[in-house]
Amino acid sequence: MTKQRFWIGICSILVAASVSADHHKPDVTGAWLGVGVGPNGESSESTMTISKKEGKLVATSVNDQGVERDLDRIKFDGKSLVGELDFDQNGQVGVLGIKAKLNAKGELKGNWYANDDSGSELYSGEWSAVRVLSKVIAGRWNVVAETDNGPNEHEIEISKSGRVFTGAVVGDSGSADLESVKVKQNKLSFEFAFGEGTVKVAAVQMGPKKLSGEWTYFDSSDTELGSGSWKATK
Repeated sequence: MTKQRFWIGICSILVAASVSADHHKPDVTGAWLGVGVGPNGESSESTMTISKKEGKLVATSVNDQGVERDLDRIKFDGKSLVGELDFDQNGQVGVLGIKAKLNAKGELKGNWYANDDSGSELYSGEWSAVRVLSKVIAGRWNVVAETDNGPNEHEIEISKSGRVFTGAVVGDSGSADLESVKVKQNKLSFEFAFGEGTVKVAAVQMGPKKLSGEWTYFDSSDTELGSGSWKATK
């Protein structure tokens, strides 16, 4: 079997996963986007949904051609994630898997590998994954924005229609529509009018129901006047 043909087989079932901390407790459940780099430098994307069944982790992976596979084994020890599935392709029997660790940015970085039935490595390459924010972004979020006057608590409500995201921010001083709402992979950004200026928010999904980022306030002449940390939970 050639490397190219074998990598095509890997791409059809390559898993994608990520981990992060939510309320100080690591949690891998949810939907994720992963990218693996093949022997010839080509990349392949896949998505995976991790859930718990009878107290154990289970996962289903779908590649960019829509081929779906259930993982045979998946484990998470609080720091590292290992996911594997058994394969029997064109007479080649072995194991495909990923092993990666969580970094400070909430991303999973590591490698994919293909081993034969004796455990010897056949191929391997870089692999990384982030959460798929669009799967959980719709709904109401409780926000805490740190300011010079202490924490400002309010809510945001985000809706999704097709590929379009809309929403509103609601606080003690009233409500305002969210503008320029953008969701890409695990990142969220939006802005809204506040006083005579505009508040812009940029955040990253850090857990199944947790966002973390920064707010920045600009006056009417687009001069930055202040900023601070911004966190949201469902």
